[in-house]
Amino acid sequence: MTSNHTPEEDLQRREQELKEREMSVRLRELEAEVYGKSEADRTTAREVEVVTDVPPTKSSFKRGLRKIVNIGKFLALMIMVVVAIQIAGRLAMIIMIGAIAYVAYELFLKDDRTH
Repeated sequence: MTSNHTPEEDLQRREQELKEREMSVRLRELEAEVYGKSEADRTTAREVEVVTDVPPTKSSFKRGLRKIVNIGKFLALMIMVVVAIQIAGRLAMIIMIGAIAYVAYELFLKDDRTH
């Protein structure tokens, strides 16, 4: 082997090893999904539970405030939609009553001037 090809071969060998490790990790993850949680997942879940027991921070307060603001925006939008529907309904009723009144006037009350 020449010294020119040794670094390239070494790089290729390392890439192959890395691919094999990634495949084995992914295979273990898939097995854990298929067969249920492994012991390692249970310990990490316990660690997460411990971490979530900390008192709320400013960022969690901001997230909560942001949720409340978003709910307020949604409720305001819903109220505006309901009001718009009511206004549109009343306007449509006025137009229909006006049209019926105009037709009735034309048919019954308008003098027949063609005679």
